[in-house]
This record gives sequence, structure tokens and C-alpha cells, in this order.
Amino acid sequence: MTVPLAQTMEEGKAKDMAFFAERFGRPS
Repeated sequence: MTVPLAQTMEEGKAKDMAFFAERFGRPS
């Protein structure tokens, strides 16, 4: 893997936050 684990975690966290924001109807 050439992608640092920290970067992957940050991307995953951002996606999760966006997912929950849409699911619960909160503005991003």
C-alpha cells in the first residue's frame, strides 16, 4: 500500500461524516 494509513482513516472519517450528515438531514 502506497497510501498512508492515516490518510485512509481521514478519508473514511470524512465519508462517514458526510453519510451521517445526509442520513440525519444535517447541513454539511
